[in-house]
Amino acid sequence: MSYDRYILLTKCLHFSDNDKQPLPNAKASNRLLPVTNQLLTVRKKNNNEENVDDCDERAEAGRGRVKSRVKKLMSNPPAISDTAPNPNIMAKALTGKTTKIVLNLLEGLEHKGHCVTMDNFYNSPALARYLKCRGFDCLGTERLTRKNIPEDVKEMKNCEKGTIIACHPAM
Repeated sequence: MSYDRYILLTKCLHFSDNDKQPLPNAKASNRLLPVTNQLLTVRKKNNNEENVDDCDERAEAGRGRVKSRVKKLMSNPPAISDTAPNPNIMAKALTGKTTKIVLNLLEGLEHKGHCVTMDNFYNSPALARYLKCRGFDCLGTERLTRKNIPEDVKEMKNCEKGTIIACHPAM
């Protein structure tokens, strides 16, 4: 199948009736709500664990991580977290920038002592400070080219693999 035909088929793929949408100009992500709601109910029915605290990055579109549309659409199905307080977390997490995606995934989990693990695509000093104020601990890799990285951390470019650097804000 050619790439153009594949894109045409994916544009025509609907899981809900557009005439039954609440608003005529509703977001395109609302077309997937019946499928995401069904996935959430099946996952909750089959899952015996009560406190699963994983929010996989595949639960959102990941527009900055996947280079081609075909690769994005043919990837693994999204992983759904059971920690979300509302069942529409995937619909909310499908749009936005990386900071907004992280905040949407963590909505409702504030001040409970959770530790958020992020890779260097999502992590930034500003986001880490904001999450610390919300009661989260942050763990993960950091890009040295981001804004507001401390100078002493930027100078450690030639450190050995596995070196751990911890930064704590002065409060």
